[in-house]
Amino acid sequence: MSLFTVALLSLCLYFCSVTNADLDTESRFALLEKIMHDRMAYMEKIVHEQKDEIYQLRQEVTLLRSQVGQTSSQTKTPTQVSSRTKLSDEDADDDVPLKHFHVEHSIHQIKKDKRLLVNNIVSNRIAFYAYMKKNEPIQQHKTLIYDVIKINFGNGYNNNTGAFTAPSSGVYVLTFTVHPGSSSSFASVEIVVNNEQEGAIYADSNEGTFDLNAATAVVVVWMNQGDVSFVRTSTTHPPSGSLRSDDGGRCSFAGWKISD
Repeated sequence: MSLFTVALLSLCLYFCSVTNADLDTESRFALLEKIMHDRMAYMEKIVHEQKDEIYQLRQEVTLLRSQVGQTSSQTKTPTQVSSRTKLSDEDADDDVPLKHFHVEHSIHQIKKDKRLLVNNIVSNRIAFYAYMKKNEPIQQHKTLIYDVIKINFGNGYNNNTGAFTAPSSGVYVLTFTVHPGSSSSFASVEIVVNNEQEGAIYADSNEGTFDLNAATAVVVVWMNQGDVSFVRTSTTHPPSGSLRSDDGGRCSFAGWKISD
């Protein structure tokens, strides 16, 4: 309800409260005119005061906008912040700006995330490589033991049993190399996954010479977690002689995971 309406209602109540016995018609109109004049003057005063307040508020808003603009122009972007990424001991008690701390914290967090990512990648690698330490005679249907481990990410290879157990399911590359020993050594050697032959090679040395014909086999197989692979001599082809593994040539077994 507006001030004018309030004033008018007040006037009416007041006018009605005056009895005919107290004032005649002319006097009542004169009184009504005076009251109306006083009310209008009061309302005009209020309007002027409100206009002054609005003007002052506009001035304050303009000033604040100017100050905000100056602050924004002086604030450095992340690329403009000091190149320091670490706080020295001397800086420990300094009043370091909060924005600098945020940028430095972000840089440290990025470096930490990278280290964690690298560690995760290394921990997820599965690969092994081992070779025989010395020569040994060839026997039929015998698992070959590669006792010297050079790499064993995932700890899947056991140099006591000669078996590789898949730490996780995926596609694996498996390979082995055999060197026949003295003349007239020969053998058929196979790679086995869960007692199923996945590949085989034949290696031999020429009789009466030192022409040693090494052989290498490579297979790509799917292995479920816990599947076992190993290298053994054939169950059906009798071997002869020995296998050579020294500085001149190694009998080796290796494998690595290439995909999930």
